Amino acid sequence: MTHNRVIQIIATLGLVLCLAGSGALMAPIANQRQALQIDQPHLAVQQASGQVMVTTLTSAAMGAFRGLAADILWYRANKLKDEGNYHEANQLSEWITTLQPSFAQVWVFNAWNMAYNISVATYTPQERWDWVSKGVNLLRNRGLRVNPRSVLLYKELGWIFFHKIGQTSDDMHWYYKQRLAAEWQELLGAPIEGATTMEAVEAFRPIADAPATVNALLAQSPELQPLVTELQSLGYQLDTALLRQIGRILMLNYSSDAAMLGLNLRERPDLYDSRLLPLMENPQYAELLPALLAFLRKQALVQDYNMDPAFMLRLMEPPLSSDVDADGEIDRTNTRFGFGPLDWRHPATHSLYWDAMGTVVADRSRVKEGIDLLNTYRGVIHSLQALTDGGRLNYDPVSGHIDLLPDPRFVPAYEKAYLLALEDVARQRGQGVVDSYEAGYENFLLKAVVFYYLYGAVDAPGPDNDATDYYRKLREKFGINPQRAQKYSQTLENLVLGELTENIDLDEFTRQFIDSTLVRAFAEGLADNRLEVYERYVRLGQAVHQRFQARAVATPIAPQQRMALLPFEQIQTETYIRFMQSPSAPFLLRLRIWRNTPLPLRQSSYDRLREPMLAQLNEAGLDPAKAFPEPSGMDPLRQRRTPTTPSDTAPAPGAQPQIQRQ
Repeated sequence: MTHNRVIQIIATLGLVLCLAGSGALMAPIANQRQALQIDQPHLAVQQASGQVMVTTLTSAAMGAFRGLAADILWYRANKLKDEGNYHEANQLSEWITTLQPSFAQVWVFNAWNMAYNISVATYTPQERWDWVSKGVNLLRNRGLRVNPRSVLLYKELGWIFFHKIGQTSDDMHWYYKQRLAAEWQELLGAPIEGATTMEAVEAFRPIADAPATVNALLAQSPELQPLVTELQSLGYQLDTALLRQIGRILMLNYSSDAAMLGLNLRERPDLYDSRLLPLMENPQYAELLPALLAFLRKQALVQDYNMDPAFMLRLMEPPLSSDVDADGEIDRTNTRFGFGPLDWRHPATHSLYWDAMGTVVADRSRVKEGIDLLNTYRGVIHSLQALTDGGRLNYDPVSGHIDLLPDPRFVPAYEKAYLLALEDVARQRGQGVVDSYEAGYENFLLKAVVFYYLYGAVDAPGPDNDATDYYRKLREKFGINPQRAQKYSQTLENLVLGELTENIDLDEFTRQFIDSTLVRAFAEGLADNRLEVYERYVRLGQAVHQRFQARAVATPIAPQQRMALLPFEQIQTETYIRFMQSPSAPFLLRLRIWRNTPLPLRQSSYDRLREPMLAQLNEAGLDPAKAFPEPSGMDPLRQRRTPTTPSDTAPAPGAQPQIQRQ
C-alpha cells in the first residue's frame, strides 16, 4: 500500500469520526439554543426587516470568524464601560449586535448603557430622555425582532419602563413621565376618566379588530376613500405622522387647562397642522374618523412599537371559562388576563405588557432551565403594584401637569398576578421560593385592606373588593400563625391605623404624617373634585391627631400641653396655605384645587393667600375674579376674627370640619 493511500484512508476515517462527532453534538447544541431562546438564523431573517435584516445577513457573511470578533469586541466594550467611556462602549456593542444578533446579553448591555449610563452623563432633560428612548427602542424595535423568544429581553425592557421611567431614582423622572404620556396620548388618546374594565376594553377593541393594511381598510370601509383622497392632497399618507397630527389636535382640544387659560385652538396654528382641523370638524367625515384612527393606531403599534394590539386587549379583557384547561390550569397562549382598565400613557402599563409577554414566551418554551422566570413574574407583580399605588394618571398637555394617584381598581389584578405567579412557581421552583412569594402576598393583602379602607368599595364594587373581605382573607391565611394571631385579631380600623402609624412615636414624625395625609387630601381629592376621597384623608389625619393627643402630658404652667400638637383645624389650614404657595405644585393645579376646596377652608386661608396668588395671576395674565374669587361670607368672618380675648384666636380643639360644596 502506497504512502498516499495510507494518508487517504486516515483522512477518510478522520472525516467519518468528525461527522459522527458533529452529529452527536447537534442535539446538545440544539438544547442549549433552546435554553438560551436563540432563534435559528433563517427564522431571524424571515422575521427581520430593514436594518435588522442587514444585521443578520452581515453576521452570516463573516462565518466562523464572527464569534472571535464578537468576543474581542465584547471584552473591549466591558472595559470601556468600566472606565466610564460609555459612548465608545455603546459603539462597540452596536458592532457586536451586528456580528451576533442572537446574543441577547449584548442587546441588554447596550440598552442599559444608553438608558442608565449615557443618559445621566448629559446635561438637559431632553438629552436624557433621548438616550432613555434610544435604550427602549433598541430592545423593543430591534433586539426583540430578531430574538422574539428571549425572555431576558422582555424582562429588561419591562425593567426600563418600570424603574427608569416609572420610579423616582432619576432626577428627571417626572420629565420622562410627561414625555411618555404626551407620546402615547397622541398615539391612542386619553382613556375614559374612571372607566370600568369593560368600558376600557370596548374602547380599545376597534384598534385590535382594525384591518392590517390600507387595501383591507378601504375594502372594508369604501366610504373612507374621499377622506383619504383629501388627506393625500394635503401631502399625508396613512401613517404615524398623520396619526400624531390628528392626535395632537384631539389632545389640545380636550385640555382642561387650556380652557382655564382661555386658549383657543384656532389661535395657535403653531401647535398643529391647521389644514387638518376643517376636515376633522366636517360633519361628512365625523362618523368616519374613528375607523380611520383605529387603523392608524393599530398600524403604528405593530410597525413602530413592535406591539401586538390583540395581546394589549387580552391584558384587559376578563378571562373566559375556555381559558382554563381540563386540569384547571391557565392556558397562557390565548388567555385573557383581566388586569383592568390599563392607561397606555403610564410607564407601569408598558412594563406590565413586556413582562406579561415574557411569561407567555417562557410558558411556550420547552426548556425552562436558565430562563429568568422568577424576575419576569416579579415584573408583572411590581407593575400592578405600581398601578395600584399610582395608576390614575392625570396629564394635561398644555401645562404639562402630570400626577399619579392611587387606583384601587387594580387591587384585584394585583392579587390575581400574585396567585398566577404562585401557581407556576410552586410547580417549577419548590417551597422555598413559594414562601418568599407568600410573604409578598401577605404584604399585598395588608395594602389592599388599607386601600379599601381609605377609598371604600366605590371605585371597585363587588363582594370581594372591600376592606372587610380582604381582612377576612388575611385572617384565614395568615392569622392562624401564632406570631401573627394578635395582629389580625384587632378591629379593622385599628389594623389600618396601626399600619399607617407604625413606628411613629415622636412629635415630628406624627406631624409629618398628618401633613402628608392632608397634602394627599388636596392633591388626590380636591384636584379631581373627589370630595369623598378628601373627606376620607381628613378623617384619617384627625384620627392620628387624636391618637397622639391622647398621650399628651399635662403641664399646668405651660400654655400648651407637653408633647401635644396644635389643634387639627389649625394644622389643616397651615398645611393648605403652604401647599398652595409651594412652587413645586403647578400653578394651574393649585387653581383647580382652590375651585374645589370646601368653603370653610377657603375662608380660613383666603386672606393669607390673596397677595401671593394675585401676584401670580397677574403675571400669568389671568382674571383673578374667575380664577381666584373671594369666598362668600368673608366680611362677617373677618369681623369675628377680630379677637376680644387671647382665647378667641384659637379654634376649639377636636372640632369636626364641615364639608360643603360651593
